[in-house]
Amino acid sequence: MEAAATPTNAVTAAMQANGGGSCGAFRMTNALPGSSLVPALGLVGTQPEVLIPDVSGNANMVVGSAAVDTPSLATGNPVTGKASLTYATGTSIELFPGLSFPDATHDHALAVIQLSSVSISCASNVGTATASYSGTLLLWEQPNPGSPGAYVATSLNWTSGTPNPLLPALNTTVMYAAGVPKPLSTWIQSWQTNNLVQQAPAGASVGNHTVPGVLTIDTQPALPSAVTGLADPSTDLLLSVGAVSCVSEDNR
Repeated sequence: MEAAATPTNAVTAAMQANGGGSCGAFRMTNALPGSSLVPALGLVGTQPEVLIPDVSGNANMVVGSAAVDTPSLATGNPVTGKASLTYATGTSIELFPGLSFPDATHDHALAVIQLSSVSISCASNVGTATASYSGTLLLWEQPNPGSPGAYVATSLNWTSGTPNPLLPALNTTVMYAAGVPKPLSTWIQSWQTNNLVQQAPAGASVGNHTVPGVLTIDTQPALPSAVTGLADPSTDLLLSVGAVSCVSEDNR
């Protein structure tokens, strides 16, 4: 802990690029080798449900940082905790890449999450905390059969005390298949942006707070049940993107 209003020492960790490649820096799927996916999702082969594309070189893609400081080590001065995530330009999280959209800019993904930063600050003798995040969500939308479709951007900017950013509705038409509209709910059961949540009561000595994720997303099931052949509810993915937490404790 530093006796400084702005700490110069912080604990950091980073996810680095791995030189590019089709496997991506991170990928997630509930599909097993040789398994059949729910046809409505439109995924084939080994396509993941979530992909963070890799980039060339070995620069940091995401950096996490945390520090604890106080204006003075004298008893009575609050202990302040700070935590943040910083995303390099070009870092993105793709949901359901490999669909049949004509635009290959984002690997034909249904949606693309591009965060810039997430941060939170809390103090040992304060029951509230301050937090913010910034970024953009891109969703593929085709409003009518004659439209080629395009990625539509939604701002993900938020600061403590302001309303949560609104996400596109689940009935938004993503594409048409044989003239039939396919809504966003074909792939996503629910999604929402989050605001600051007090994780535990903050007393005279402890402040414990969290942003549970800029977005929380529940996908539709990926695999059919071996018994019924219908989508197995247990094969959905629950995602939390951009989660940070802050704990400040003063036992002096």
